[in-house]
Amino acid sequence: MLPRHVTGADISGVTGSAFSGALERKITQLTREALLVDDSYNDDHNSEEYVIKSYINSLNDDCITVQITSEDFDKAVLEMKPSLVDLSYYDALHRMYSDNLSS
Repeated sequence: MLPRHVTGADISGVTGSAFSGALERKITQLTREALLVDDSYNDDHNSEEYVIKSYINSLNDDCITVQITSEDFDKAVLEMKPSLVDLSYYDALHRMYSDNLSS
């Protein structure tokens, strides 16, 4: 769960971090699958990178779709550093302008 005071930038950062975590997990999964399916990178003809790219290029969109889980979001929220740590300045501005509007 997000802290009480967050900005749009904080939310954007959390979603970006959650996506990055999910993408990293997907790349690791596809790399392992590629190397299990085709071990020709052990000979001199194909590099490991070539084997991985060839494998991934052979997959359909459903196989390469990145799925972000609630665990990805939970981890991103735990690692989040809120941009608004001290709200006293903003509270003072709010009071100042609220008082001016009511006068």
